[in-house]
Amino acid sequence: MAAGEVHLTRVRAHLDNEYSWLKKQLLAESPNMSDSDTRTRLLIGFALEKIAGCSREEVLSHITDGPKDRGIDGFFFDRANLKAYIFQSKFVDNPKSSPIDEADAKSLVTGASEVFRLSIYENGNSKIKALRDEISAAINTPSVSLFPVLVSTSDRDIPKGASTILEDGFENSMGDRDALTYKRLSDLYEIISPYGGSAGAKFELVLNGYNTVSVPFNGFYGWVTGNALAELYREQGPRLFAKNLRSGLGETDINDDMFDTALNTPENFWYYNNGVTFIAEGVARTLRGGAAAENVALTISQGSIVNGAQTTSTLLRLVDIEGGPEALARLKCLVRVIEIPSSDHEFSTDVTRFNNSQNGIGVKDFVSLDPFQQELRRSLDRDFAVNYSIRSGEDSADGQVPHIGLQEATIALVMCGSSVENAVRAKEKISTLWRDTSSAPYTQIFDKDQVDALSLYKAVTANRLVENFLRTRIATPTGAVSDEVRDQERAVAIHGNRLFAFYVLNGLNIWRSEQTLQQFSEALCAADLDIPFERLVAEVFANYGASYKAPLFKNRSKCTAIIQALPPVALPSI
Repeated sequence: MAAGEVHLTRVRAHLDNEYSWLKKQLLAESPNMSDSDTRTRLLIGFALEKIAGCSREEVLSHITDGPKDRGIDGFFFDRANLKAYIFQSKFVDNPKSSPIDEADAKSLVTGASEVFRLSIYENGNSKIKALRDEISAAINTPSVSLFPVLVSTSDRDIPKGASTILEDGFENSMGDRDALTYKRLSDLYEIISPYGGSAGAKFELVLNGYNTVSVPFNGFYGWVTGNALAELYREQGPRLFAKNLRSGLGETDINDDMFDTALNTPENFWYYNNGVTFIAEGVARTLRGGAAAENVALTISQGSIVNGAQTTSTLLRLVDIEGGPEALARLKCLVRVIEIPSSDHEFSTDVTRFNNSQNGIGVKDFVSLDPFQQELRRSLDRDFAVNYSIRSGEDSADGQVPHIGLQEATIALVMCGSSVENAVRAKEKISTLWRDTSSAPYTQIFDKDQVDALSLYKAVTANRLVENFLRTRIATPTGAVSDEVRDQERAVAIHGNRLFAFYVLNGLNIWRSEQTLQQFSEALCAADLDIPFERLVAEVFANYGASYKAPLFKNRSKCTAIIQALPPVALPSI
């Protein structure tokens, strides 16, 4: 029997045995449910529990499969980890069958768009309508990661036609062609296999300029080339991080900086990077060139990176780009390999924990070195008795003292500026506004020839007014609005808060030194923000109603188009 057929048999048996409780619940609700529908829903229940982390007590209520499911077979919002899952499930009896056809691909894309538009309740079934509050909370909660997931007992790739529909659909609605997670039969089997969650990988690593320690455990340290690490990750995949706290995080600010260093100045990488630490249950070494050799080939058993996942995954990004392989060959990376017997699990855990216990220093913290920020701090303290914190951990503990933080100040100045691109950056990755204090956009925002304590305080005051308006509007909507309109307003108020603030405040005159802060505040309080807000909501849903709103407001071209389509806001004379 082929491996796929064996895996399918075991997955089917697992669903029948381990989810018999769910089968009883399903048949109690629908006694005439077919075997095919039952298996599909058992598979959804399995995915809800094992992939999304839904508790067994809640699984049944999160299965939405059935007539009028709008292509959505299950939904779950993991509030603790800010992750939301949209499932489509396909239980097929032959692992070689197609996992999804074009019609079902269209249904999934359409249903997901209705979720993002918060209109799925109109035509959805009773199970979907019962999840209205949960779906709305997921879509309207900032920083939620949303995962469309196809779960299938097929072991084939998604056919090209269906794949194109899914990629194009999720690019339009989420701005990400690769948004869909496909869990095929082998992935499902990995979850139930007693060997799932591998203890590590077996591989060879050539360590240059090596040295050793022997007490209390054998340790080897030296350096490897960048291409050695990248190729190791390409060969081993996630098994290389089996005992790590996390895998590669993708294109974060820090990883992007690391990528730039590796590509453009690889000779500096050794000096800038902390290196990579492996632990392994067994390490056999072969000296290259005799006892006096400086290089050693290590054969590593049950090996795993416990610190350096970001370094390794970032180096892999260079493999297939122009100039990347050459840079990787020149790059040197520090490496430690620690041999810890499997019997000493506690020490192995401690090595992992302590290698990942460190206080991070963000880009924001380096801004405090700018003398202009120090000058603004002194001026705000002298002129307004305001505590301006420009370093992490400096927030005022005294609630009676007015306080402004660097992030709030940056956002406020951007909102009152003229660059919609900076407004989007403030929502997308605010640290990009601070990355280089000697050039734009930082020098445009904190323009030494314009910005002073008074103008900064005015900008903060104006932005706080807008933020308070958005909070109030969400809590007590004006007029007799429908639930659909309220959901739309909430989505824009939460995800589009920066764009709305920019729409209202861009170009605001905060520079009049003869106008006091009190005069400015009194004039600004007369502003009516309801009409501009409703215009923005209408524009967003007229043109981008099917898009998930979180990535929409991080898309510069779309945000620019939205602002250009709206009439200017006439604020009171300031």
